[in-house]
Amino acid sequence: ALLVSGYAANNKVYDGALAALVSGSGSFTPLGSDSVTLAGTVSGSFADKNVGNAKPVTLGGLSLAGPDAANYTLVLPVGLTANITARALTVSGLLALSRVYDATTAATLGGVPVLNAVGGDAVILGGTATARFADKNVGAAKPVTVTGYGLAGTDAGNYMLVPPTGLTANITARPLGVAGLTVANRVYNAGTGSTLTGTPVGSEKVQVSQSTDARDLLSRKAAVVLSSGGNEPVADEGRDGHSIFAWHFMRALEDVDTWQVGGNVFERVRAAVNKEFPQTPQYGASRPAGHQGNTDFLYERREIEAAAPAPAAPRR
Repeated sequence: ALLVSGYAANNKVYDGALAALVSGSGSFTPLGSDSVTLAGTVSGSFADKNVGNAKPVTLGGLSLAGPDAANYTLVLPVGLTANITARALTVSGLLALSRVYDATTAATLGGVPVLNAVGGDAVILGGTATARFADKNVGAAKPVTVTGYGLAGTDAGNYMLVPPTGLTANITARPLGVAGLTVANRVYNAGTGSTLTGTPVGSEKVQVSQSTDARDLLSRKAAVVLSSGGNEPVADEGRDGHSIFAWHFMRALEDVDTWQVGGNVFERVRAAVNKEFPQTPQYGASRPAGHQGNTDFLYERREIEAAAPAPAAPRR
């Protein structure tokens, strides 16, 4: 038996094949002056193609040559091992879509995802993609990050998913409409000017879940509009020198014990004003101004010490 040494198995990235990388130069020592040489090209192979550490490698491709070769049996090295590491699998074919500002960082993807897996491998894209901008603000070519994808299939364990990179999209300014205004009729005066009546209000109803507490409310932005009336006439004369709306609004605030959401305060003011004058106060959320869901304005009662009276000026 003629034992060959000098070879080593090298690690490789998964490529779907059994072939192993072999380095080194084979050597052996025949008896006496026998003429024996090593012929062929060394090759290595793993037992299977899959990712793993310290995987056994079998050598082949070699034979003995020379006048005395028939007197020997070739014994190749044993115990060689190497690692097969996961192959980076990129996702291509996606693009980020531009959109109008909506006060969130959510982005929308377009296109069809494509994987560059080794031919014949059973691996598919799983999970649900989530795309987000780095911030909510208007801008051009804003980077978009994609998460949520995963790999599935028999050969999925041989790959490391690389999320799409380099995606960008634009966030354009949102048109900010004004609701609650009408143009008043007038007598011809040879001019082009018009008069607006009413009060701009938020057009979306403010909604808060029953289980929401003050700390939870304060964790989100509230942009609401409270006005004394819509298009109806507004009574400027009320009590103690205040309009009907202002007087009842102050009374509602005085009755806040610890804290109260704006919607509850508004309902009390609206009911009280309606009893005294055909005027309907308005209360609504303004998404364009950044209002977020399940939140409202918060009124908190705080006691403030009265300032000490200023000393009287000395008499002359």
